[in-house]
Amino acid sequence: MVGRCLPYGEGITYWPLAEIVEQATGNEGRIERLLEGVENADLIATRVAGTIGTAEPSGAPEETFWAFRKLFEALAREQPLIAVVDELQWAEPTLLDLLEYLVTFAADVPILLLCVARPELFDARPAWAAPRRGAAVITLEPLGETESSALVEALAATRGLPGADLAR
Repeated sequence: MVGRCLPYGEGITYWPLAEIVEQATGNEGRIERLLEGVENADLIATRVAGTIGTAEPSGAPEETFWAFRKLFEALAREQPLIAVVDELQWAEPTLLDLLEYLVTFAADVPILLLCVARPELFDARPAWAAPRRGAAVITLEPLGETESSALVEALAATRGLPGADLAR
């Protein structure tokens, strides 16, 4: 599942998590269904729904962090969970704190949290660049002209772009 941080807007702190929850719940939109058999499922669902704006907000930030950890652990019980948070350099500090909490405290379930960001994230969070248990930083260099052309050509072939668009 993928959520993207937005560069601007009001009430966007948890936007990527709202997108992930929406993907997890599908058309049904019921968080409770994801938590069947989980202790405190109603409380977890209430906290998550309040945080992503589908219900009235309730609870302290610590309860929000706990609720999302429990939700992610529940999702990972069935099958490994891969959650991608893109454009993390635009994330609010509260979201960064929540993600750090998830990495630190999620236990006994297969969760891969992939955070994609530009290097300026490390200006705001230098500790994220340091080695730590269960985490890795992979730095990607910009594509060269040859690699960029190959990527554009491959995309053009799958999307049927005309030659003029390919050159642009």
